[in-house]
Amino acid sequence: MATSTPPEFDMDNRSEISEPSVSHLPEGSIHPIFSSPDADIVLVSKDNIQFRIHSYVLRTASGWFRDMFSLPQSQSDVQEKTVLPVLESSEVLADLLRMISGLELPCLSTLDQVESIYDAAEKYDMQGPISIIRRLIVHPPLIDRPLRVYALACKWDWTEEAKVASTKTLEMDLFDEKALEEVQGTGLMAREFTRLLTLHRTRRDTLRAKLEDAGIFSANAVHACGHCGVANSHYAWQLYKSLRHTEMEKKPYGEKLTVDDILQRVGTVDVFEARQMKRIVEELPKSI
Repeated sequence: MATSTPPEFDMDNRSEISEPSVSHLPEGSIHPIFSSPDADIVLVSKDNIQFRIHSYVLRTASGWFRDMFSLPQSQSDVQEKTVLPVLESSEVLADLLRMISGLELPCLSTLDQVESIYDAAEKYDMQGPISIIRRLIVHPPLIDRPLRVYALACKWDWTEEAKVASTKTLEMDLFDEKALEEVQGTGLMAREFTRLLTLHRTRRDTLRAKLEDAGIFSANAVHACGHCGVANSHYAWQLYKSLRHTEMEKKPYGEKLTVDDILQRVGTVDVFEARQMKRIVEELPKSI
């Protein structure tokens, strides 16, 4: 079966990579990419698509297949081609085999796809595909769903990836209806979700305390007018603090502050205090 010329692979623009579809293949078909006539192993997916592959590829990449092929075989068991039915779908099997065969990597565009490939790679003890998933899961488009990535990283004991995902969640409101629905759908453990809540709350509370500190921001100090005796309320500063508190409640990452931006929005803050504000936001905890 003829195949189209594969697109060039671009690590920085993976979302545009097109994949050959096998959904149209009738049962019993041979996958067009894995159709080597001299392959000695035929893997048959649960939707009955055949994948012809050399045993040395499986033996090299998979501890499970390496152990299986090391078992002694009787003369009657030796065949020209060994047919092995597997439980994975043709889509998952194609992605997995591409990863171990030195072919162009599949486009990992959804976390459902990633989880299915990971489960198969773990089952067959294939560390190569697992390492590929571990690298790509913290980059777009996968990291664009940070709660799901965080849940998977926690499930798979990937500490650094969980930290990256936790930082990405600072751009969202964890109590938003959609966020809560996603948390329920991920199966995230209460302990791990509590760690996220603690991170968000710590950033909010730390910034609030800093903003109220007269030792850091002189606008917090109350000074009476020398002429009329009326205390200066620093209205602009109080309004700015209120806006910052509201913002941190919804998106604890906070805006990307510049000194000029702070000076423009709050007339009571001088250049030194504006730099203090920027430094304080940058020093807030960023991950679990």
